[in-house]
Amino acid sequence: MADSDKKAERKRPKLKTIALLAIVILVVVFGSLAYYLSFLLKSAQTGPHAVSTGKPSVSAVLIQQNLLSYNNNSQLLPYALFDYHSRNATSLLVSGGIYTQPVPTTVYILNWSNQCSGCINMTQFIVALNSDLYNYSVFNSSFARVQIVSASGLSSIKQNSVLIIPNGYLPDFMLSSAGASNTTMQALLNKGTSIIYIGKNFSRLISAQDVVIPDSNQPQFLNTNPVISYTQGSSYSFNKPTFTFAQGTSYGPISYESVFGGHIIAFANFMNSWPSPSKAASDIAAVIFQSFWIPQVTSGATSVAINNYSSSSSSAGLVLNSGFLTSTRQISSVLSSYEGRVVIESSNNHFSSPSGTSYTIVYFTPMYQVNGTIAIPSVLFPGQPVSSTMSVYVPGTQEVEPHIDIFNSNLTLVTSLAPFFTKSVTSNYTFLEVFNPLLGPGSYVAELNGFLGQHYGAAYFTVPGITFSLQGVNFSEGTYQFSAYAATQPVSNTTANISVNGQYKSQVSINQGSFTYSLPIGTSPPTGNLTFSINIGKQSYVYTTFYTAPSITINKQYIEFVIAVIIVILEITLVKAPTRDEFYIDVPSMPEPAKANIKLKSNELLGVFDKLNLYYHWRYMPLSNTEFRFAVSNNLRIANMPVTLTYNNIDVLLDSLTAKDLLVGIDGLYAPKAWIEQSKHDIEYLATFKKMRVYLVSNAHIFTDMDKSDVADIVTTLHNEKAFIVIYSKTSRFINKIPIQPPIKTYLAFLNAEKLEEFKLGLYMSTSGSLEELKMYVSSGNVVLVDADNPEGILT
Repeated sequence: MADSDKKAERKRPKLKTIALLAIVILVVVFGSLAYYLSFLLKSAQTGPHAVSTGKPSVSAVLIQQNLLSYNNNSQLLPYALFDYHSRNATSLLVSGGIYTQPVPTTVYILNWSNQCSGCINMTQFIVALNSDLYNYSVFNSSFARVQIVSASGLSSIKQNSVLIIPNGYLPDFMLSSAGASNTTMQALLNKGTSIIYIGKNFSRLISAQDVVIPDSNQPQFLNTNPVISYTQGSSYSFNKPTFTFAQGTSYGPISYESVFGGHIIAFANFMNSWPSPSKAASDIAAVIFQSFWIPQVTSGATSVAINNYSSSSSSAGLVLNSGFLTSTRQISSVLSSYEGRVVIESSNNHFSSPSGTSYTIVYFTPMYQVNGTIAIPSVLFPGQPVSSTMSVYVPGTQEVEPHIDIFNSNLTLVTSLAPFFTKSVTSNYTFLEVFNPLLGPGSYVAELNGFLGQHYGAAYFTVPGITFSLQGVNFSEGTYQFSAYAATQPVSNTTANISVNGQYKSQVSINQGSFTYSLPIGTSPPTGNLTFSINIGKQSYVYTTFYTAPSITINKQYIEFVIAVIIVILEITLVKAPTRDEFYIDVPSMPEPAKANIKLKSNELLGVFDKLNLYYHWRYMPLSNTEFRFAVSNNLRIANMPVTLTYNNIDVLLDSLTAKDLLVGIDGLYAPKAWIEQSKHDIEYLATFKKMRVYLVSNAHIFTDMDKSDVADIVTTLHNEKAFIVIYSKTSRFINKIPIQPPIKTYLAFLNAEKLEEFKLGLYMSTSGSLEELKMYVSSGNVVLVDADNPEGILT
């Protein structure tokens, strides 16, 4: 064998060993990598913030209640604080009220076996009703049941309970005498019974022999009006009512009235008008849960976002501010005879079957002690001191050391102020103090307390956020002119620290809603994206804008003069005369050229609104001052040169046209007044539509143009799902008939956050049937309220 062959034979085992080691190393590396990735995946799935897909649940207990003064102690607001524990929930909706009667929790159904027309499988109906009432937490135990009661047992049913009469016609014995000249129905109503009647009107009755007979003695409170047609517009399955009470109130397809201390609620048709027994049970359970016919003294609602979906424990405060109570010391005894009820609805956006919502109900007796007062305005403007009149009520003579503790709406302490004084006082002691709490935007509770644990009184107030707006820039002097408003009122007597793009920090004074921020001398104002950081007290604000330096325009006469001077200089320097000859040029003093003022006609300025709308394929869309400036520059010319105006000039023009009643404006958007008549919409509608259009176009959503849909102001597709948008304006064709077509969501769009909050306050203060129905849609998620300035979080 040759030497080369022997060497090759000796190398082969070494190569095999190296290859084997390489394979082993690769296996170990990839195995470790796979194990590490599986560990990360498992950690992500089981981490503490993983989204749970279990059914949500919540439990709650009342831990504190108080009576808060409001609006300088002219009104009172009940307040309740709850501890809650939730599982698998992403949000909670807490709503409640104080009712003049107990909300019913005991439910009876009249024995239908011998007297029933248009009935369904009642066994299936009752099974489903029991389940639904338990899910709504009306029944607090799975063992609770709807009780079947016969005619002879009606006299023994509990006070303030629910009696369901599903017979199709009113049984004749209900209008027969039950003693003391009362009928059986009147005796039930006198006990505060809520009678849910399912059937036709009361002109005919049904007898024990299951025979329909004329009603010869119909009482006046059973008079009805026929329903000719009904357009489905609620979350109920029931959609075929045949009558309404002549002296009653409509709540969607339901009619109800209160009489003799009780209530009659009518689903005005036979039981078989529902698609199924389970649908009938679902509607009736929802109505019992809502108990919308029980009068409320006041009510309120708040929402709680939950970060840890699997389990969360915290507190939630609820201010009942829909109806204001007169501030008297006797009100506490009046309220103690009423009933408080709070519903906590837990939802999980990631859970779809069988239901992403569960409920718990907390009942309580309103019990309040009034040991003093504290008068604070309902709105405190940021950074401004408040003058407050306070009182402490003490038995005999005591030493007091009053001070103020300020909490957020969940009674988490925000700040404590130093005691005002320490002295001995007798009986009712009143004093005046001035303080400045330096709070950020939000809702607060100020408690007047003593350092030995005494609680004298409390007040509820809000601090609005400040809205800043850049009004103008003096490029040569390096100054910025701002406006500052809170809740439409100018901010005054306040100092702020301000910087731009993290530089040039300076302190400014804000008075009458205006202040000027100046850069250091010799510093040119930055251009492009500008971020102003504004600090007032303990609160920080950020205002961003885009600023372009004004273009320089030179008068034509100045240009001609400069050309002439340049020619003269060139002649002097380049054209040389013979040395023996001397020439002199006598240049006289040039007169200052006359300034030419640009005059723009009102109709020309109004015309640019139409031209820009045509350019963008818009119709009746209001313009901001930036858009108006762009429209003027691109459509108006003087001596064949575009008109370039500063923002100060733009604001002057807009103000002038508005003062002449040629323009209308709102929230920084302007439109020719003629558009209001042409479009048949007010400026609030047009401005809100414009904001929603900008959002939809920016996010590439297809949508219908103004007045092109017979269903809603805007019909669009959001993430592959159809959606309706209704503009909140009196000129919307749909504001009084909001489209409700589940599962399609309807969004009610408001001009800005202030309009939205104003609507919410009015909604929860109202007790009208139509707004009660709207509350129901909002609570169920069929209608979603949207701020047109910030629709991103809602519409996504």
